[in-house]
Amino acid sequence: MKKIVSRLALVAIAVSQLAFEPSVALGAQDLRSYVWFGQLEAVNESAKTATLKARLRVHVAKYVKQFTAGDHLVLVWDMIGKKQSDKVLALWKAEEVKNPALRTGYILPIEFVSADAEGATVSFTIHLPDSVIPALKSSRPGQWLKVTAPMEQPSDQAAIASMQPSDPPPLEEAQTPTPAPDPAPSQPKAQGK
Repeated sequence: MKKIVSRLALVAIAVSQLAFEPSVALGAQDLRSYVWFGQLEAVNESAKTATLKARLRVHVAKYVKQFTAGDHLVLVWDMIGKKQSDKVLALWKAEEVKNPALRTGYILPIEFVSADAEGATVSFTIHLPDSVIPALKSSRPGQWLKVTAPMEQPSDQAAIASMQPSDPPPLEEAQTPTPAPDPAPSQPKAQGK
């Protein structure tokens, strides 16, 4: 199972290198960035942190119980075929992602708070830059936030470019398999003489 998750995560990184969305300029430097959605649970202005909740892919919900509150993790967003995401594709222990080549992509350094495997959600804390705190003053727990993050996450604290209140992201439609067509009715066999 761990090998499958590791391979899936490496595929996500490879995809992230191929399909990025140039976006915000931080200072004088233009950086590649992406957008993700989370649901606000709490803001601690004095610590400059926010606790958010995100949806999990089914396979992540199966292994999320191995993490405990306070674990430093790297969250990988499911951006396959998308430009924005609210679903987590993988969670890695931060100490396993020290290689700088693995610090670029649709990733976010987080502190694990809790997970609801049945509800397929994870709660996590991120550090906030001073520039986004004013946007959160009017937000309340349960409010969805649209977050822009640079694809380069060189430290153990999340780099956030912008954060703003948002409508809930659209739910993905469940993929229902299309039933196979009925085989052609068999022709009666000719009665031989």
